[in-house]
Amino acid sequence: MSSRSDIIYKDMANMMKVITALATVALLFVFACDDNPTEPEDNIPIRITAPADGAVLLNPVTIIARTGRDFGIDEVDFYIDDVLISTDGTAPYEYYWNIFGYENNSGHEIYAVGRSSDSSYTSTTVCVTISLEDGLSFVSTYRPNSGQAFGVVNYQNVLFVATGEGGVEVLDIVDKTAPEYLSRFESAGQALKVDAQYPDLFVADLSGGVIRADFSDPDSLIENGLYNVQVQANDVAAFGDLVFVADQNGLIILDNSFPDSLAYIYRSSIFNQSNYVVARNDTAFLTNIEYLHIVNASDPLSPEVVFSYPTQGSARGVAVIDSFAFIADGVEGVIALSISDPTNPAFLARYDAGEAVVSTVEATDSTVFIGTFSGDIVALDYTQADTLRALDNFVTSVGINQLHFDHPYLYAATSESVTILRFIR
Repeated sequence: MSSRSDIIYKDMANMMKVITALATVALLFVFACDDNPTEPEDNIPIRITAPADGAVLLNPVTIIARTGRDFGIDEVDFYIDDVLISTDGTAPYEYYWNIFGYENNSGHEIYAVGRSSDSSYTSTTVCVTISLEDGLSFVSTYRPNSGQAFGVVNYQNVLFVATGEGGVEVLDIVDKTAPEYLSRFESAGQALKVDAQYPDLFVADLSGGVIRADFSDPDSLIENGLYNVQVQANDVAAFGDLVFVADQNGLIILDNSFPDSLAYIYRSSIFNQSNYVVARNDTAFLTNIEYLHIVNASDPLSPEVVFSYPTQGSARGVAVIDSFAFIADGVEGVIALSISDPTNPAFLARYDAGEAVVSTVEATDSTVFIGTFSGDIVALDYTQADTLRALDNFVTSVGINQLHFDHPYLYAATSESVTILRFIR
C-alpha cells in the first residue's frame, strides 16, 4: 500500500508535467504571434507578409516587409509594378499604400528590396487586385476638440478644420482611415471657413476678421497677415494675389502680395448678408441669400458685377467648375447654371431635395455633391443635359456645414465632426 506521502509526491510530479507541457505550448504561441520585424528562425533575407499573395484590396493597405535577423538589413525599398514608391529605414518596415489613385479592377505586383552596407536582397513578388466599390462609402470620422466643424479644406495630406471658438485644427490625413491631430491655430473669435493656397492658410474668423497663416510647417502655423472686418467674416477664398471675403456687410477684396500683411483694396455693401464665396481666377462667385453675384475683379480697385442671379429659396453656397455653377438654395434644393457666358447665366436644372434644406454644395468632374441641414449627403450626375440625377447618398445624424472634395475623398464638416467619405464612379 502506498503511503499518503507517496501519493502526494506522485500527484505533484504529474502536476509538474502538466505545467511544463502548458508552458511549452505558451512559448510556442508567443513565438508564433511575435510581431518582431525579424524572423530569427528562418534564413529568408526579406519577404512581404502583408498583403497576402492573391489578395483583393477594397481599401488602402499597409505593406509590411519582414527581414531575417542575420542579414544586417538597414533599409527596405518598396516597389509597386517595378516603380520605387517608398523607402523605410526603421523596423518594422512598412508603407501605407493608398490604392485610390489606381484604376478599379487592376492587378499589381509588389516586392521589397532590403539593403545592408554591402548587399541587397529582393523578396518574392506578391500579386494583388484592386476592387473599389462605386458610390459613396464611409472611411472615417474625426471629432474636433470643440465638438463641431464649420469649414474644411485640405492641401495634399494635411487637413484644416475650422472649429469655431476652437480655432483651426490641423490634421495629418496620410492614413484617411485614422486622421491624426497635428496642431491648433488659435483665432480671436470663431473660425468659420478656411481656404488654402500653399504655403498660406486663410481663415474667415466671424468676429476676428481674416487671418493668413503660413502652414509650411503644419506642426506650428505662423500668422503672417490680419485684416479686421467691420461686421462678420463668413467665408474667404484666395486666388493668386487676391483674397475675397464674404462679409455680413458685403464683399471685401484684399491684396495678398505682401509677405507680412493683408492690404485693403475694395469694399462694397451692396452684397448685404454675404455668406459664401468661391474664386475662379479673378472672378468671385458670391451668395447672399437672395442672389448669386458674379463679380469680375480683373480690376480689383473697381470690380464689376457682371450678373446677379435671383434664387428661389435661400442661397447658402456655390460651387463652380468648368462652365457650370451650382447654388445650394436651401428649401429649393440645388440649382445648376451654365456660365459659359458669365454675363448671362442660363438655368439648366434644379434638384428637389424634398423636405431637406440644402446647406452646401461641392462639384467635381461630372458629379456635384450636396449636403443638408438634416444630415444627408447626395451625389448627383450633371452630365445629362438639363438634368440632375441622383447617383448615391450617405446619411449622417447631424447637419452638414460644408463639403470639400479631393478625389476620391469627400470631406464633410458637420455640427459634430469631420466625416471622410470615398466616392468612386
